[in-house]
Amino acid sequence: MMNLQKGLILILLLLSGFMMHGQEDVEGVEGESTEAIKRHSLGLFLTHSYINQGVSSDEKDWLIVPSFAVNYNYSFNHKWSLGLHTDLIIEDFIVEREGSNEEVLEREFPFSALVVGSHKLSESFGIALGFGVEWETNESFTVVRIGAEYGIEIPIKEMEVIFAFNYDVIFVAYDSFNLGIGIAKKF
Repeated sequence: MMNLQKGLILILLLLSGFMMHGQEDVEGVEGESTEAIKRHSLGLFLTHSYINQGVSSDEKDWLIVPSFAVNYNYSFNHKWSLGLHTDLIIEDFIVEREGSNEEVLEREFPFSALVVGSHKLSESFGIALGFGVEWETNESFTVVRIGAEYGIEIPIKEMEVIFAFNYDVIFVAYDSFNLGIGIAKKF
């Protein structure tokens, strides 16, 4: 458990270092947009989580479970943002615990909250790295997320349609990836 805490602290320090660097004002630099940036974004997503350690009928099987996500992001500039991303899987399921051939975990509507840093590689495509906790009535776990998003702007409404892919490592429990589509309002 101590190594896990050290790893999370290291990730947090690296992420905060990137965010500090990302606070530099790049507006007005040749080739950069000088229009005012909308700093806040709130998005609602419909997603499906894919879990390869699922158990159904006493056999290991892929599970596909529906989920919702609500993401808030604060943009430091056109490239860097930091946010709170929450996910709720809206179905009960059973998974085989990572590294165990027999131990199973019953998950009842697990809820995740993660602090996520994002970097836009282009105007539409970005990558993300974050960490947080998955809470559930039986047992809670630490989560690390690696993700990618592709957004299509709706400039008149200051909104964006977003396609998201995330890979979650849920320590000492199971791994999952999710695919989703959402809409975000910038303000």
